[in-house]
Amino acid sequence: MATVLDISASRLDRRRPLRGLGLDSLLATELRVRLQGELGIDVTAKRLLGDEPLGELVISLMRQRG
Repeated sequence: MATVLDISASRLDRRRPLRGLGLDSLLATELRVRLQGELGIDVTAKRLLGDEPLGELVISLMRQRG
């Protein structure tokens, strides 16, 4: 996620939604494709752009992955 947002991993605040960290629709699409290709996680760009805090989103996606 830090790579797509072009920020250091230490700047990722798990309490903030990705939108608040600079994610826009184009970056959400790029992140969605990477998550699917590298981790097999299917997530919509709409969800990535939602209000869910990053920490909760990551936990949910990892559970989905199994």
